Amino acid sequence: MKDLIKLYYVSSHSGQEKKMRKYLKGWLKENVPSAKVVSDQSGIYVTKGIAESFPCVVAHIDEVHRERNNQFRVARADDYIFGFDLDSKSQYGIGADDKNGIWVAMQCLLRYDAVKVALFVGEEIGCVGSSQADMSFFSDCRFVVQCDRRGSSDFISNASGWELCDDGFMSKIDMARFGYKKATGMMTDVMELKSRGLSVAACNLSCGYYNPHTSEETTIFSELCNCRDLVFHIIDTVTDVCPHKAQRSYSVYGGFHRGWNDDDWYGYGDIYDSWPSSRSMSGDAEDGEIARQFDELVEMMYLDWYNDPDGFDVVGFYDSWKAEFPDLNYYDFEDALQHLECYYCDAEEVAEVK
Repeated sequence: MKDLIKLYYVSSHSGQEKKMRKYLKGWLKENVPSAKVVSDQSGIYVTKGIAESFPCVVAHIDEVHRERNNQFRVARADDYIFGFDLDSKSQYGIGADDKNGIWVAMQCLLRYDAVKVALFVGEEIGCVGSSQADMSFFSDCRFVVQCDRRGSSDFISNASGWELCDDGFMSKIDMARFGYKKATGMMTDVMELKSRGLSVAACNLSCGYYNPHTSEETTIFSELCNCRDLVFHIIDTVTDVCPHKAQRSYSVYGGFHRGWNDDDWYGYGDIYDSWPSSRSMSGDAEDGEIARQFDELVEMMYLDWYNDPDGFDVVGFYDSWKAEFPDLNYYDFEDALQHLECYYCDAEEVAEVK
């Protein structure tokens, strides 16, 4: 757990990942000194050992939370880990999305003689790192696993319409033994890699974090360890290359591609906190599920809406996707669109000021 707690103390807001890059390079030098480490503007790439084919684990090194001060503390209560700010006397996000995924990648580097790891920048603001990744890094990988999903039981085989893997790959894995089941998910780096032609199976796994992107972000450590054990199981079990042709099952924009430089995200980092969040809910289980569906609706709608805001058809979008959000109605879809339109205006205003 020590490595995980240390990760939570490292600030890595999107576009400001230098501290995390430095920490990870130091950790790699100390713990896997024989590994080949390549760093560029898209992220950090690690190859440990020699093999005809490698298991590959990816994660993203950015988080939505701002710079932490010296009053930030990580606390543990039984199986729960959370952050706390002594100045404000309130909880503060730990960046478990996706530091939990980084920790799983670290565990794989410690355990296996031959493994590849890719750690991307800028996932939270549009998979910017993975959209710039050198795809040749994955040419000798037999599959790609990411741990970047809330909860404890989702095995994401389809992300925003992109098929990540097929039944043949999943049949090799006893996911039920670890309490996982097949599910669909949203944008993340493995989706971006598939949209760019990744030719092997991929998946995204729940890794024990809850309330991501909020001050109440929490990790359940036993669930994170269970995710790690599932990744170990996949690596131990799937020993052959698993070819898989990239394809998507519906027509949406397959990933965001915003400008990037080493100092900023062309203004978007400054308005990230205005990104639409859950509707105000009373807090019971039913309303919590509605809030979760609404958050995912906003993210999914953004994929279609961002490319052509003026031409976006909310009625057609509702007809296509209402079955995926059974607890939401048409007015919720209109509300999500209004959130996106307000966010778009805020972004334009910030860009003009800059």
